Amino acid sequence: MDEKIIQNTLQVFWAGRGHDLIIPNFYLTYESDLLSVTKSGFIHEFEIKCTKSDFKRDFKNKSDKHFYLKAALEKEQIKVVRYQHMVANYFWFVAPENLLDINDIPKYSGFIEISENDFGPWCREQRRAPRLHSDKITEPITTRIYRGLMFRYWKMRKEIEHATN
Repeated sequence: MDEKIIQNTLQVFWAGRGHDLIIPNFYLTYESDLLSVTKSGFIHEFEIKCTKSDFKRDFKNKSDKHFYLKAALEKEQIKVVRYQHMVANYFWFVAPENLLDINDIPKYSGFIEISENDFGPWCREQRRAPRLHSDKITEPITTRIYRGLMFRYWKMRKEIEHATN
């Protein structure tokens, strides 16, 4: 199971649960495998892991990100966390079924496993993500997201036009 299949599965799952904006591979402060914003203005970040080594590497390569997520859960340095690093309200690890042990998932993270059956892949929430803070998305962050989507659209359009010419 690859990242795109997992992203598609998460999009279907969360679109039916009040998430109005769901974007794959989006960079806000850090690159997110999937970012969503709920109708009520809360940001969810999803970190997709397809191998155990990728999961372990995440803590080494993004140690500062995990530091801020942990600090947000413990309500330490919360203003620094929210405003300088834009920590999402909820953070999730997502992996194929039986890849990761729930005991290895940090307390600041929810955990979703993706299973497959005859009808296709589906989400199973193993642990709900704790709310790291209650601040709703702000206008500057919303503008940043829309601006990023605009640039992505025009880049893709140019690539398609170039490929068809």
